[in-house]
Amino acid sequence: MASSSGSSRSLGNPPDYWRRNMDSSSPIPYREGPLEYSPAVLCKCGAKAAQFISWSSTNPGLRYRKCARARAGGCDFFSWVDPPTGGFMKQLLLDLHDAVKYWCGETAVAESRLEDARVESARVLYGVTQENHRLRVMVAELQVAGEARAQLEARIRTLQKERRFFICALGGVCVGFMVVCLRLWRM
Repeated sequence: MASSSGSSRSLGNPPDYWRRNMDSSSPIPYREGPLEYSPAVLCKCGAKAAQFISWSSTNPGLRYRKCARARAGGCDFFSWVDPPTGGFMKQLLLDLHDAVKYWCGETAVAESRLEDARVESARVLYGVTQENHRLRVMVAELQVAGEARAQLEARIRTLQKERRFFICALGGVCVGFMVVCLRLWRM
């Protein structure tokens, strides 16, 4: 509700810092372009006057028309489309204006943070993908090494069997040699 001093104290009233940190451009997109209204109103130059919305603190939300070429040497034509608002409506429009600008700013900040998060998640995903690839290569190398190890272990087992056979055969030869030597010695 508006107080007698004209400031709003209603629930959801935007803080004063919103107004201090906002520029004067409209936070609400025009429903039509500056030259899309009808019937046409001609300025002193004879061209169709452009229609805008004022967001000044004295005339919030009021539409007005002025020469479309005023900044580039046009005429000084100016006229209000809407009657002035007062008291509660003026404060309400200012509060809504400030709230929309604030939330547009918050949306921009949130979108920026979301984009930052997307970039960071893409960076992390790339790192995870690289690590996954590195681990897959290691697993493949370990599988090859495992197969080579299995082949080496099989070869070791074969050589151990051959060694045992050779030792047994050598022992047999030695025993045979001793038997022959004993027979020759006894003779």
